[in-house]
Amino acid sequence: MKLMRMLTSVGICLCLQAANGQNEGMGPGMGPGGPGGMAPGMAAGAVPIFPPDLEALEQFPQSERDRIVTGIESFETVLDGWERKSRTGNIMSPYQNEVIAEFEPGEPKFEPQPGKTYFYENTGVMANMFSVGRNVTTAQSNRVVVGDAETKEVIAYGELAPELRTSVHTTVVSPDGRYVYIIGALSAETQPTLLSTTAMVKVDALTLEPVKIVTMGGRLHHGQIFRDNLLLIDTFARADDGLDVFLYDTET
Repeated sequence: MKLMRMLTSVGICLCLQAANGQNEGMGPGMGPGGPGGMAPGMAAGAVPIFPPDLEALEQFPQSERDRIVTGIESFETVLDGWERKSRTGNIMSPYQNEVIAEFEPGEPKFEPQPGKTYFYENTGVMANMFSVGRNVTTAQSNRVVVGDAETKEVIAYGELAPELRTSVHTTVVSPDGRYVYIIGALSAETQPTLLSTTAMVKVDALTLEPVKIVTMGGRLHHGQIFRDNLLLIDTFARADDGLDVFLYDTET
């Protein structure tokens, strides 16, 4: 037999446990079932919870913060002594992005069909442990993949130049469906990290080739269509003059 003592915030439990892990009964006076028995209706292996032993809990003294937290009875008591440190009102800040590269238009790699729904995905160059023995990528840079949303089959892809290669995160399609926006390297000499700023690559949704590269003051994290004419984007990391969350006009 071995003695196991468990101290929790709601009480102290002492139970005897057999070497094979099965409960063989509680000790005298240790459970509502009485000496040598479990509480009525308690499943085998269950751990009973008893009222706290106040003397035992006194060995864990409360800090000043513990006493403050314990004294909170409602949210109003929090507001009574709340000191505001954030700014109020409009906190909008501008960021002027710059075009750092533009590309000649290419030839369409697929032709969308009426009534069909398609998905776009930015893929990387690394395979992971889940793809070992099944799928091994041959990509040398990021790819923009288009697929059939109903059959989940890949239709075509376009691979970016190696100097535009960077890690993969989100993929955003413009409200009119003409362009795809993905993360890209600021330059061939820049090796971005998870906390560095990157560029945003505008890709033609039919040719799957880049149209232009723009600065965005941060690292693309998530994006979605906002009010049918803008993109709402948040950044994983940003420059000193960058924005954490911003609206992007794809027309301008």
